[in-house]
Amino acid sequence: MQFTGLAVGVALLALLILWLGLRILWRGRWFLAWLRGSCGLAVVLLALLGAVLAYDLSTYREQQSGSTLATLTVGNGNNDRYRVTLNDGTSSHQLLLDGELWGLNVQVLDWRGLASLIGLQPGYRIAELNARFLGIEQQNAAQYLEQPLAPSKFGLDVWQMVQWIGGLPFVEAKMVKLSFIPLVENASYSIEWLPTGLQARPVNEPARQALRNWVE
Repeated sequence: MQFTGLAVGVALLALLILWLGLRILWRGRWFLAWLRGSCGLAVVLLALLGAVLAYDLSTYREQQSGSTLATLTVGNGNNDRYRVTLNDGTSSHQLLLDGELWGLNVQVLDWRGLASLIGLQPGYRIAELNARFLGIEQQNAAQYLEQPLAPSKFGLDVWQMVQWIGGLPFVEAKMVKLSFIPLVENASYSIEWLPTGLQARPVNEPARQALRNWVE
């Protein structure tokens, strides 16, 4: 019985405190100022988010069949470690790769539905240059197997957001991969879009010879 009485007493005290609190909030003007400030801050943060996402979208280029994405030139190698240069037409990246083969991952934003009907073209961004060994032991011991090329500002990535949300009616996020190509000294390749996907076309004799040896 005493605990029931104590519970009732505490409940009445809580109601009294709640009533006093509501009176303070109702009469004071600070609540409206706080609410106005919170809404303003939310709008500013939303604008900053939009600016970051706009920058991320600006790193994509229109996908066109038959066009060249980039050129890759392999420099001198030392114990299956090569310094490669990837030129995408706007910037040049010098990177280290460990391996016998190299490949490429490309992020694609493919417009669908109304977005496609109004003429928006799919966009792409080179996401990663990678390499591999044919032997498991070498593969496990390698240091430079992946070289990311599309770091997003503040961790906001439109492609990843579209993939995470999934099922959007107007855009789809896809990863297009270039199959592994021989990684040899002084070879130079042109990476092109074809209707069937990506293709690395050899542009000098070391690259052509490497592909002939790979096919044989």
